[in-house]
Amino acid sequence: MLDKLLTVFGNHGKADPLARPRYLDRGAIGQACYAMDPNGRGRAIWENNGKIWTTLLGFGGADSMANHALGPGRAPGIALNSGGSGIAVWIVEGSAGRTLSGLPLGRGKSQDAPSAIFTTSGAIRHIRIRVDRRGGAVLVWSHEQGGEFETLAAHYNGRAGAWDDEPTRLGPRVRHPVEPQLAMNSRGQAVVAWTEERKDARDLLACLSGPGPRPWPGPPALLASGRLLEHQVAIDPAGNALGLFLQQDSGAPAALKARRYAVAASAWQEPEVLGSALHLRQIRLATNAAGDTLAVWLQGGGLDPAYLRSMAFRGGRWGDRETYLTAKGSKIEDFSVALGPGGLAALLCLARQEEGYLPVMRDLGSRGKEVLPVAEASDDVLDQPLMGLCAKGTIALWRMGEGSRARLVCARQSRSGA
Repeated sequence: MLDKLLTVFGNHGKADPLARPRYLDRGAIGQACYAMDPNGRGRAIWENNGKIWTTLLGFGGADSMANHALGPGRAPGIALNSGGSGIAVWIVEGSAGRTLSGLPLGRGKSQDAPSAIFTTSGAIRHIRIRVDRRGGAVLVWSHEQGGEFETLAAHYNGRAGAWDDEPTRLGPRVRHPVEPQLAMNSRGQAVVAWTEERKDARDLLACLSGPGPRPWPGPPALLASGRLLEHQVAIDPAGNALGLFLQQDSGAPAALKARRYAVAASAWQEPEVLGSALHLRQIRLATNAAGDTLAVWLQGGGLDPAYLRSMAFRGGRWGDRETYLTAKGSKIEDFSVALGPGGLAALLCLARQEEGYLPVMRDLGSRGKEVLPVAEASDDVLDQPLMGLCAKGTIALWRMGEGSRARLVCARQSRSGA
């Protein structure tokens, strides 16, 4: 399935064989999400037929085989901190319109019902949530009403157990869709990025947030202009931020570029080119608690990108590139990457072959080049690859099938000596 995989990070310890996959749920499975803390405590949340469900799923010793309903809703999101506490958010449809709701999770959380964060007669999309070590959170989303779009942000005070009375708008209202991206470190410092369209180009803008009394202290910074296709962000424990974006201007090949915000200089540095090809797409970023970041993307010279490339960012510098090639006759439909403590990294790919769709996983950085099929090939479409990674092992999830007969599937791989 994958022809060649090279080391990205130096993993320690050998990965055990994958346990047999199991179904977490069946039915009209909608959006799903997953989060795991560094100690292996994980939780999956998903939609099934208009209701939000959850289960504990990880290596923390408190896993549950039972699924619990959180209430009606759709489009869930989740984030956990290093202590296993976190926030779940989702959208609830009601007579007043749509409400973005949030529910604290984890130790010492006694709230039985979700809090209403924002209610509108318009549309809520692209929900992003992150939490800090004290249980505080930053939440951003796209809001559409009356043909206008805006990026909104709200803070959650973990000590007071309360959300902002009103969300903050980042940037102006515009007449085109916006899709914000969010990253936050354990200290509560965050970065949000989104694009705004002009007549002949797009602008990529970014806002930095802190945990102080003025969490959004200044106007957004302009990171790039041109034909911008995708973007992602990351931030390290010191508050240094990364913005990655795909840019393909007229007559030029597509280029993956990065800009770094340096706290010492209080400024965004000049862009770096990480890769270029005729076609690039599907940027994925993974960051661990130490601030190490791994960027993975699809790249190729033909009409369809044929292979994955990656680059690691450690100690303020981008490292050497690594390449992952697909075997002849297969195609990567989607993928997910996870980065854990000590440089652990793993990749989950949903590949399409003549035999059908096949999920495959690679424990990056191990000495061997073995790619593990996570399940047998299936005629059912596979999508929504999700991963969690810690020193004890890896959790992989994906959706199988469509409509009322879909399944949410989970596979577990433990690590020897953990």
